[in-house]
Amino acid sequence: MQHNNIKVFLSYAKDDAICARRLVQDLANMNIEVSYDENFLLPGQRWKIEIKKAIKKSDFFIALISSNSIAKRGFIQREMKVALDVLDEIPESDIYFIPVRLDECSPSHDKLNDIHWVDLFPKWNEGVKRIAKAIRPEISSDKQYSLPKHFQPLIDDAIKDFVGREYIFHEIDSFIANNHKGYLIIHGDPGMGKTALLAKYVHQNDCVAYFNERLLGRNRSSQFLESICMQLITNYNLPYTSLPDKATKDGGFFMQLINQIGSRLSSKNNLVIAIDALDEVDLTIHTSGANILYLPERLPDHVYLIMTRRRMDFLPLRISAPHLTLDLLDYHNDSHRDIQTYIRNTLEDPTLHQIRSWIARQTIETEEFVTALADKSEDNFMYLYHVLDALNNGKIYHNRNIDNLPVGLQGYYKDHWRHMRGLSGDEIWFNFKLPVIVALTVAKKPISIELIEEFTKISKRARIRSVLEEWSQFLRKLDVYKEDSLCKYYRLYHASFHDFVASLEEIEDERVNLKRMHGQIADTLWDELFGDA
Repeated sequence: MQHNNIKVFLSYAKDDAICARRLVQDLANMNIEVSYDENFLLPGQRWKIEIKKAIKKSDFFIALISSNSIAKRGFIQREMKVALDVLDEIPESDIYFIPVRLDECSPSHDKLNDIHWVDLFPKWNEGVKRIAKAIRPEISSDKQYSLPKHFQPLIDDAIKDFVGREYIFHEIDSFIANNHKGYLIIHGDPGMGKTALLAKYVHQNDCVAYFNERLLGRNRSSQFLESICMQLITNYNLPYTSLPDKATKDGGFFMQLINQIGSRLSSKNNLVIAIDALDEVDLTIHTSGANILYLPERLPDHVYLIMTRRRMDFLPLRISAPHLTLDLLDYHNDSHRDIQTYIRNTLEDPTLHQIRSWIARQTIETEEFVTALADKSEDNFMYLYHVLDALNNGKIYHNRNIDNLPVGLQGYYKDHWRHMRGLSGDEIWFNFKLPVIVALTVAKKPISIELIEEFTKISKRARIRSVLEEWSQFLRKLDVYKEDSLCKYYRLYHASFHDFVASLEEIEDERVNLKRMHGQIADTLWDELFGDA
């Protein structure tokens, strides 16, 4: 078979159109042209007849299968029937019908049980390569990129309950396909899922990556340069056994590596560098006039930087290359649909029976709950993470109805703060609970109970453990080996809660009273949190 004459037909449900376009583009990048309704039908043609002809003439038939397609009756089912009839006429050793799943669905057609499926989840890029290998066996599998091990727990946690976002991935793929190089920046408010989105992209695609984390102290330009340069050297087998002394001082060596790699690249073999949370980068030691993280102003061909950030008044980044900014707020309808899917998926978890009991007491249908909570979330995944957890533990919202749940992430933080404050008298709150929270907020890195004790001068560690347990949903607990023993370290889970606690407007009264009533917190820690206010 001549490879340039291979005829491939793609069948899909309209609800999966974004994924279909993405797959067509990815296969085209591997020199495999795919016919589907959007690219081969001419105006005035009788589309049912023409599609049937195209299927019968195709050398390969790709069926894009999802929960959307198997649940519907219609033309996609007839397309699959035509293809399965063709399959009966060809030798059993030949590949013709390629079932491709988009999610964890179970196709009901008996004949599909005899054909090996390809999954485009959880790793899209690996699935695409397997499809290409089935159509063109001479295509070799590319090597997998190696990422620093300390990023893997973050990636695994971020994508654990990931849903949707196909529209953003499609925008990324289109930008790369239509530009020979460039910067793509994704804007979004805290909690909208920027890190999860980028983690999912890194998980599915070959790229090098760096995740800035202010709460871990992993947010300096020198750390970024060291990590990215080592990844580039390792993944592209560059002739360096160590980094030069000045490699982390400025962007010179980083640019040198990009240029070396750029000379090897082509439109079928790009370099993508993914960088999360530009807003968390430490700019206190930033060189005046330089780009943030010393990112290059100009890029070689086939080099792309995909980055996320909150909306900021100023970001030191000068670009002389094609660039695109995607604001997640501009995708309200799509994001809202993803939010509703996330809620439905959560409700299907058999262990979360408390939420279902709470809904039953509200005398509302499940879909009413999904709609109401999605509206209150303001399309914020972090809000859902906290509120669904609070509903399931049955404490804070046990006696509330759906109308009285907080609105938005900041609304949830305020509501929870008032609730926790109301559970304690002034002495317990100001002498024990608030000092522990302030210590966690001030700390630049995860801290142990011993360090919290030192910061707060609270002598009873049981008191500290009690506070940590009460606020556990906002904390991440880490196991750290220190002097051959395993120690527990704690840090705040998300930068948005850190910013909430550190906000003078939000805890003005508590701040003033604490400084007056509880002078045991070190002044240096206080100044670091609140400045001269």
